Amino acid sequence: MKKLAALFALVATLFSLSPAVAAPPEGPASSISVYAGGAFMRQYYDDCGYYSDYCGGHYDRSDTYSGPEFGVDARIVTSSGFLFDLSAEHARVSDYGDAFLEQQFTAGLGYESRIGRGMRWYVEGFYQYYRLGEDFNGCDYSCNGWYKANGGGVKGGFTWPFADRFFGTVNLRVSYLSGKDSDVDLVQAKLDGSVGYMITDNFSVAIGAASQAIQQAHDHRYHDYGYSYDHTDDTLSHTSVFLKLAVHF
Repeated sequence: MKKLAALFALVATLFSLSPAVAAPPEGPASSISVYAGGAFMRQYYDDCGYYSDYCGGHYDRSDTYSGPEFGVDARIVTSSGFLFDLSAEHARVSDYGDAFLEQQFTAGLGYESRIGRGMRWYVEGFYQYYRLGEDFNGCDYSCNGWYKANGGGVKGGFTWPFADRFFGTVNLRVSYLSGKDSDVDLVQAKLDGSVGYMITDNFSVAIGAASQAIQQAHDHRYHDYGYSYDHTDDTLSHTSVFLKLAVHF
């Protein structure tokens, strides 16, 4: 996080010192962005305990947890279309003293191309590290433990200009995560979109929203060790709204 923030500051300084150069009509492809906003999580889980086999598909719902979310993303696109992408996300949500702390990091390689002179599309494969902690009833994250998992997935999306200096984006990613520090395997899907405005040829501001779902796909405690409560299919939903600032180059 500190290295990415320092890189963002360096790029911004270089643009402020260099003479203004008009960007091509389709705009620059590479960018470094930071965002901040609000996150809302809700946990869906089987509340039948030891009688989960006779639950008949019934699910209980936790309260909605809310709190701040922050993130940074660096996208480098070469002239040949080769794409390198790094992102980091951090969110902490709470409800009456209980809380979730979620952190994730991705590093991807892919390809970006253009449709006409304006719209761009991309696709990439990525590595992901995911960390989720719980803080309930006065027992902190170390007491309740962490879900720590890593894995990979695919991601794709579009960016298109409209109405002079405005642009829109939409992105979708899907991943499968596991690991020796995680009691369960996780399937994650995230959809996000934004509407932005190019203030200058190298600086933009955008507002957007994202929806993410994390589902437990395989409970090692239940399937491998005979644990009596199978958490498979428990789901954590995560919705966020955000404001994003970006430097383009």
